[in-house]
Amino acid sequence: MSDDQETRDCKDFRFLLRIIDERDRQYNIRFDASEKLVEAELRALVDSRHAMMESFKAAVAKAEQAQDAWNETHNGLVRKMEDRDHQMMRRDEALGKFEDLKAAISALQINRGMQAGKAAGMNTGWGYIVGGVVLLATITNLIFLFIERASK
Repeated sequence: MSDDQETRDCKDFRFLLRIIDERDRQYNIRFDASEKLVEAELRALVDSRHAMMESFKAAVAKAEQAQDAWNETHNGLVRKMEDRDHQMMRRDEALGKFEDLKAAISALQINRGMQAGKAAGMNTGWGYIVGGVVLLATITNLIFLFIERASK
């Protein structure tokens, strides 16, 4: 090998080394940019996940409040229904009470009819007594009138 060849080879080798170094630098720049981009995207993803979790927490809290309000309303209605059930009679008990009331009403109607009959009888009796007294007074008056005319 000649010196000339060696020099050329050496220049070519240095040239190749510079090209390799340049390519390595470009690859490192691309790699660093890609790495920064991935980090930024991951950071954005984490931030969006945190924001999403916060909104989920707020939604869950709101849903729990709505559920508590619904439970309170529902429990109030259940209590009202239970109170109403305690205040009302069972059907068989109510039917028994109605039968007792029917019997009492029937007894009162019979008693009323008897009282009306007695009252009618009393009225008739008083009518006879008053009629008899009036008849007796009329007869007595006529007798006195005849006696008075006969003595004249």
